[in-house]
Parts: sequence; C-alpha cells; structure tokens
Amino acid sequence: MDNVAVAAAFPWWGILTVAIALIAAWSMLIIVTVRWQMERILGGYDKRFEAIEGESKDLRKEHAQLAAQLPIDYTRKEDYIRQDVRMDAKLDAIYELIDEMRRGKWEA
Repeated sequence: MDNVAVAAAFPWWGILTVAIALIAAWSMLIIVTVRWQMERILGGYDKRFEAIEGESKDLRKEHAQLAAQLPIDYTRKEDYIRQDVRMDAKLDAIYELIDEMRRGKWEA
C-alpha cells in the first residue's frame, strides 16, 4: 500500500475537526466557569465596598461635626497660658493691695 491510499482511507480531517471542537468546547466550559466564579467573588466585594463607603460617609459627617464643635469646647495651650498669666497678675495686684492695707500704707 502506498501512503496516498492509507491517507485517503483514514478520515484525518474528521478526527481533527472533532478534536478541535472538543478542545473549543472544553475551553468555553472553563472560560464560563471562571467568569461565573469571578462574578460571584467580585459581587461580594462590591457589597463590601458599598458598606465601607457608607461607613466612610458617616465618619466624614462625624468628623465635620467634631471640627465644627472643637473650637467651642477646646482651649488651646497658648490661650490657657495667656489666661493664667493674666489671672496671676490680677492675684499679685490683689496681694499687693492686701499687703499695703495690712501695713497701713494704703489710703482710700
């Protein structure tokens, strides 16, 4: 037998076509499965991101309220020191007056 007769007798093209079709079908099955899994996983992340975004908005609102209230409730260190120095000066003046009155040097 020569090679031409064997090649003509055996349907290579049919087997090759079936093999390519099986590979394509298997690939499509894998692609569809991976896509389904990715959509399921990423859908869960979308829900989580929406929840985090809602919490973030709440935190921003709370931060804005705190920033608005902070100047009313908070005394800066410099303000406290200035007030303390002023109070000390007034108390020193009162002490001097009392000391002068006690020694009899104070005149009304």
